[in-house]
Amino acid sequence: MRWILLMLLTATACAGATPARPGASDSSSASSSDWSPTQPPQLDDGWPVADASDKGIDASILQKMASDLADHDYVQLRSMLLVRNGALVFELYDRPSRARELQDLRSTTKSVTGLLVAEAAARGHLDLDAPILPHLSSDPASFSAAWQATTWRQLLTMRSGLACDDHDPASPGHEDRMYRSRDFSGDWVKFWLAVPREQPAGQDGRYCTGNAVALGRALASAVGEPVDAWAARVLFEPLGITSARWAEYAGGEGIDTGGHLRLRPRDLARIGQLVLEGGSWQGTTVLDPGAVAVAVTADSTVDGSDYGLLWWVSAFDTADGRTLRVWETRGNGGQHVFVLPELELVAVFTGGAYNHPDAALPYVLMARHVLPALGVAVTAPPANG
Repeated sequence: MRWILLMLLTATACAGATPARPGASDSSSASSSDWSPTQPPQLDDGWPVADASDKGIDASILQKMASDLADHDYVQLRSMLLVRNGALVFELYDRPSRARELQDLRSTTKSVTGLLVAEAAARGHLDLDAPILPHLSSDPASFSAAWQATTWRQLLTMRSGLACDDHDPASPGHEDRMYRSRDFSGDWVKFWLAVPREQPAGQDGRYCTGNAVALGRALASAVGEPVDAWAARVLFEPLGITSARWAEYAGGEGIDTGGHLRLRPRDLARIGQLVLEGGSWQGTTVLDPGAVAVAVTADSTVDGSDYGLLWWVSAFDTADGRTLRVWETRGNGGQHVFVLPELELVAVFTGGAYNHPDAALPYVLMARHVLPALGVAVTAPPANG
């Protein structure tokens, strides 16, 4: 795949064609002087836009970055958006239609699930420190005492205690085993409930997609409606997100809250901005501020990184001795949301570098280009970045 600046798309289009704009059809008319990546177009989608230079960003650094990306055929980045001080200031896609397409968020889905569960707790539908099993089984008494004591929070922080580690192919609860299992009629939660226990819940953090899938099943039970309906009512619709697609399993009986939610890049940026603003969107409270705060507060350690409620909690170390907090989502292939509260910055990336080292490119772009464009020199990216 070749990175193509949208304003330069005439080079790859047929003679006489004009550049495409984000959100417009490929055949829409626009002059190459109408806009640039550092001044996104104003669309009828509720997003304020601004010139990057008007938000304290050195636009020339971002323009140089975009040009460098265009010179490399191997780059598997599909979209990159930056929001500063509540306005969209940078927008780049590998092809014009990508702006309108629903992107597979992979495990960034988990962070959306974390917000949905935290909000349900804030509204009194559940207690994060209460046992979760009654919402997963009609016969919780048939499970071990350790199982009966396992809480919502322990799943949200990847401390279920099960022999489930997605980074260990031999792990009994590995996500690929769950996806491919023909047992339990394809019901992933039943598969997960049968995974052997490795240690008491609440101890070591091990990254397990099954935890997030089970949380979705339990959430639907707690709130009394399907997860997709709950998400639409409490999160997507208040944010103005009208196109969201959840993946399903067990013949449509279950909703995959561990991966594969699809959103448009601009809509994913709304979620990042919502978290930055503590649950508000353009002055309106959408999620309880406490729910957002607990989701992005470190409560566990997973793969060497601090971890909240299905959110990664990391930091960039700067040359002048500061530590810039980062609330982060991570999805296979390069699906990321970075929220940097001290800089009032949200960065969104989607990509196609599945199971490939190039998936780490967003960290490189943040450290070498985005943060320097804000006058921040970085000495170290987030752990495991």
